[in-house]
Amino acid sequence: AHILRMEEEMKELVTRLEALFSFIDVDNPIYMGLSTMQKDLLSIQCDAMTAYNKILHVRIENEYNILEASSKE
Repeated sequence: AHILRMEEEMKELVTRLEALFSFIDVDNPIYMGLSTMQKDLLSIQCDAMTAYNKILHVRIENEYNILEASSKE
C-alpha cells in the first residue's frame, strides 16, 4: 500500500514538473515578465522537485527489490 502511495505521489509530481517546465520558457511572456528573483526561485523549485522525483524513484525501486528478495526466501 505504501508503494502505491509513493507511485501516486511520483505521478502527481511528474505532472506538476511538466507544468513547471512548460511555464519556465523564454517563449512564455508571463515567465519573461517575472523578476530575476522570481525566475531564480522557480529554477530552484524545479531543481528541488526534480531531486524529490529522483528520490521517490529510488525509494520505490528499493521497496520492489525488498519485496522481490523476501518472496524468494
